[in-house]
Amino acid sequence: MNYTHLEDLLSDLYALRREEIKLGLEHTIKLLDVCDNPQNYFDSIHIAGTNGKGSTGKMIASIFRQSGYMTGHYTSPHLVKFNERININNRNIPDSYIIDFMAKYQAKISEINATYFEVITAMAFSYFKDNDIDLAIIETGLGGRLDSTNIIKPNIVVFTPISLDHREILGDSLEKISIEKAGIIKKEAPVISSMQTNKAKKVLEQASIIKDVNIKFINPKLITHVELFETGTHYCYKGQKYFIPIVGDFQAENAVLAIEAALLYNPNLAMLKIKRGLAKSYWLGRLQKINSKPTIYYDVSHNKQGIEKILSNLKKIHLGKISGIIALKGDKELDLICNTLRGQFKSLSFVSDKNGLLMNELDLYNKMESFGIHGTAFQSFDIAIKKCVAELKGDEIGLIFGSHYLASEVFDYFHFPFD
Repeated sequence: MNYTHLEDLLSDLYALRREEIKLGLEHTIKLLDVCDNPQNYFDSIHIAGTNGKGSTGKMIASIFRQSGYMTGHYTSPHLVKFNERININNRNIPDSYIIDFMAKYQAKISEINATYFEVITAMAFSYFKDNDIDLAIIETGLGGRLDSTNIIKPNIVVFTPISLDHREILGDSLEKISIEKAGIIKKEAPVISSMQTNKAKKVLEQASIIKDVNIKFINPKLITHVELFETGTHYCYKGQKYFIPIVGDFQAENAVLAIEAALLYNPNLAMLKIKRGLAKSYWLGRLQKINSKPTIYYDVSHNKQGIEKILSNLKKIHLGKISGIIALKGDKELDLICNTLRGQFKSLSFVSDKNGLLMNELDLYNKMESFGIHGTAFQSFDIAIKKCVAELKGDEIGLIFGSHYLASEVFDYFHFPFD
C-alpha cells in the first residue's frame, strides 16, 4: 500500500495492535532480520521499570547530547504526535522517514504478522542506524523479558522503581512482575537501579548473579537539600548542586539514576556537561504547570505509585485543596488506585477522551463508586475543565491526571504551544 499522508499510515499501523497476547521475540527477530539488524550498529542503554522510565531516559539522553554524542531516544507512549516516540538529539523522526519505512517493509510486516510495537521498534532501530548515531537510550514498552526491545545487546541496563502495574499481563505479584522486567539483564552489561522494594531488589540481584554482571543501587540518602518549585527541582548529590526543570523529589532520584547510568557508560563525562544536560531535560506531562490563574497541573501518572508521588509532591508546593480531573485506560488497577485517591480531593471529575481510547466516563464513574470514590462524570474534558476553572478559589489548585491520551485535549484547551 502506498501512503502519502501520515494519518492514513498511522491508522493502519495502530490496527496492528493485538491486545493481551504474549508473543515473545520471534516476530521481532524476523522483522529486524529483514531490516538488516539495525540494532547491531550502535551502543545502547536499556531501561525498564514501572514508573520513571520516560523521565530517566530523557535525562540520560540530554546528558549525552550535551556531551557531544549523537543520541537516539526511543520512548513510549507519545503525548500528542506519534513522532515523539523516536528522536535523535531531541528532534523527532520526520513524517517522510515513517512513510518511506512503511512503504519499504509493508509486505514483510504483513507476511510476518508483526504487531504495532514490533514495527515501531524496528522503525526506531532503523532510523538510528541510518543516521549513524553514537548511542541509543531505549525504554521497554511493557515488562522486559518478552518486550520487543529486548533484542538489543545493551552496554548498560537501567531499572527505575518497580511496582504493581499491568498485573493481568506481567503477573499478579511484585515478584512475578520483577522477574519479567529483570529479563532485560544480559551478560557483559552492568546494571544500575533505583532503590527497590526488598522483593524487587532480590529478584534483580539474583538475575544479575545468573548473568554474571555487577549491579548497583543508588542510595537515596545521598540526595539532600531537595527543594521543589513550580519551575523544577533543586537538589544536592555527592557534594554537587543540580537543577532539573521537572517537579518532584522522586524526579531527583530519577536524575541521580541518570547521572550514575551516564557515568557507568563513560566515567570521563564532564560534570559541567552532566549538569547542563539535566538542566535542559524538559519533559512534558510530568507535574507540568499548564495554567497559572488558577493554578492547574497535568500529569500522566496512571498507577498507584505514580499517583501517590504526584499528590505528595503537589502538597509540598501548594497548601490549598485539590480539584481533580481523572481519565484512565480500561486496564488499570482500579482497586490500588482508589486506595490512593480516597480523601485527597475537594472534588473529582471523571472524563474520557475524544478518540475513545480511554474508559468511558460513566464506566469509570460506576467503577470508582463501587470502590467508594465519589465524583461526577462529564461528557467531555472541555466541560469538566471549564467547571473546574470556574470553581477554584484562593490557593486551591486543579490536577488533570491519569493518562497520556488526554494530552492533546489538555494542550489544546490551554493553548499550550506543543510544537
